[in-house]
Amino acid sequence: MDYSVLADELLQYIKSNAKLKHQRATEDFTHGEMSILGYLHFAENGICPISLCNAVGMTTPRMSAALKRLTDKGLVKRRSDDFDRRRVHIFITEDGNALVEERYEKLRDDVAAVLEALGEADAREYVRILGRLSQIGL
Repeated sequence: MDYSVLADELLQYIKSNAKLKHQRATEDFTHGEMSILGYLHFAENGICPISLCNAVGMTTPRMSAALKRLTDKGLVKRRSDDFDRRRVHIFITEDGNALVEERYEKLRDDVAAVLEALGEADAREYVRILGRLSQIGL
């Protein structure tokens, strides 16, 4: 089988759906800001910027700019380390947590609508295939 033909078909579908409803909802956040918020949402004790860079795969300059924007929006806060005042930890604010939860619920509802449109059998198969891709590291 020539998998490149299937790959072309899949890429055409991805291209035609590039601006789905749930993707447009995050356009007011740039350069990985939602990834940062999502990661911080689960970080109980905050995290230093370098560790955050590594966790979300960002460069230090991009992280610095994103953290400034998120701080200006009141979604994250910086706090000095209790033992070493030179070190800074990044924490998500209550507003940031609320935004992440709101966006997740909206995204879940949008995805549920897509799965419903597929029908039960195709939706289960689609989720199974994505799970399989995750298992093999793609």
